[in-house]
Amino acid sequence: MPITIELPPEAERRLTDLAARTGRDVDFYLREMVQFGVEDVEDCYLAEEIMERVRKGEERVYSDAEIREALGLDDCVHPIEWRRTPINGESGGGIPSLETLRAKYRSKEDELRDSGKANLSVRMHRALSWTERGQKEMERNDPDAAFISHWIGFDAICSDRHRNRASKEKIGKFLGKAVKEDGDASIYNLVISNESKSILTLAANAYVFKPFWNHYYKKLDSSDWADSLIGSVNQTIRHLERGERGTLNTLQILFDCLIELRNQLVHGGSTWGGYVNRDQVVDGARIMSRLLPVFLDLVMDNPNSFNANIGSPPPDMDSCRIKAEHNNYVRKLADMTTDVTNSEYREYLREAIERELEVNEDQEFAACVRDILDR
Repeated sequence: MPITIELPPEAERRLTDLAARTGRDVDFYLREMVQFGVEDVEDCYLAEEIMERVRKGEERVYSDAEIREALGLDDCVHPIEWRRTPINGESGGGIPSLETLRAKYRSKEDELRDSGKANLSVRMHRALSWTERGQKEMERNDPDAAFISHWIGFDAICSDRHRNRASKEKIGKFLGKAVKEDGDASIYNLVISNESKSILTLAANAYVFKPFWNHYYKKLDSSDWADSLIGSVNQTIRHLERGERGTLNTLQILFDCLIELRNQLVHGGSTWGGYVNRDQVVDGARIMSRLLPVFLDLVMDNPNSFNANIGSPPPDMDSCRIKAEHNNYVRKLADMTTDVTNSEYREYLREAIERELEVNEDQEFAACVRDILDR
């Protein structure tokens, strides 16, 4: 229906400038403002009306305890108390503690390296370090940093060999292996069964639902995103009702949400400590803090199954430095002519041999230098 409104000069100027910069007309932005802002306006004015009735004693007020009891939320984690929830050790309902995981890693480290699984060993070491960082951030009541730290730890054990970042396909394969090797159903018993309401809440949140953002940014024809969201929520309910048998399907839906949350936090799509995404960040941080230790435990108990799924880790800085020194030695050798017998150069080359053999056991390079020294 056609509506005529009179805007303040400043608002009209800003809309006109925005339309000129983007190539859209002013009507488009007015429709956007009405469509996405009408709920906020409704909430604001209806809230003011209700508050006035509360002040007059005409509206009943319910306590937090009454509401949680009426909705059956007594076993849920209150957002303000999220960091007080046990997340590991015996108090965490059997979730492996960081100390337990580190002890298991130390007991298996040599075995992993000797059996040709050095890459897995390195990635486990890195994942444990980020798990520890994530737990410290939870103790500091910083869910944003806690979620990011735990996600980096998760990336470390399932990231792609070439891109060094876990793609959705790679994550799906990892989850499939984890559920297959989880003979004790620890993923379901320790995490999903205790976080079912939080998982369902995430699944019903449009802000971590990819089709919603596709529609919002006009990337794809996803005008039916709301119907898709309802369908996804219904699927989540069915998978949760299946209990242990629905573990993999539940994880797949959950990680679809967590990937969107990861993208928002890591790629500058949200504000640190922002109010808008608080619920999903708090839930996501808590769920990842529970899942990652269980995943790490499964990987260490089943190295043969997970080793093929984990790409080579990038070289650390020491390896890069050694390679640079190696190239530097070669350049110096190429530049040497008559002064190769100089004692200073001889000493330099002998040190190069010892260093290469100590770190890289580079026999070819050492033989090359020895040949020159023996001339």
